[in-house]
Amino acid sequence: IQTSTVCQPRLYSMKFQNNNNNNQQQNQTKKIIFFDTNEAQKELNIIVNRTLSGETFDPIRAQKWCSMISDNAIQQIKLLFTGEFKIIVSAVIVERRKNQKVGLIVRSVCLWDKLCDGSVTVRWDSKTMHAVVTVWGLKTVV
Repeated sequence: IQTSTVCQPRLYSMKFQNNNNNNQQQNQTKKIIFFDTNEAQKELNIIVNRTLSGETFDPIRAQKWCSMISDNAIQQIKLLFTGEFKIIVSAVIVERRKNQKVGLIVRSVCLWDKLCDGSVTVRWDSKTMHAVVTVWGLKTVV
């Protein structure tokens, strides 16, 4: 399994200054919750391995596997972040044939809050198929 991770956000506290009515500056601490890509990647690896390990590519079953991976990823990753993130999942499975090179280029671009939002991509390969699964976590309340 080869994996790649984009954006490594996590929970931390940020100090900022606030001017109140008396023009006095007060230091305040604000907790910001990030999409934890490490935890999301662990879950995604488990889901992809559990679904595809030992399987041989079949176009009908590949549709079912994509659905299973996507549905399970939504359910499991949503539990990690208790409803504070919108979760988006993309799963692609393509056949791998002997002596034939298969080109698969996957790219995504997002305009988001770099402090809170994040994404994880897992690439999974076997003798008969390639799979690329991406999960995006977008903070619902800032």
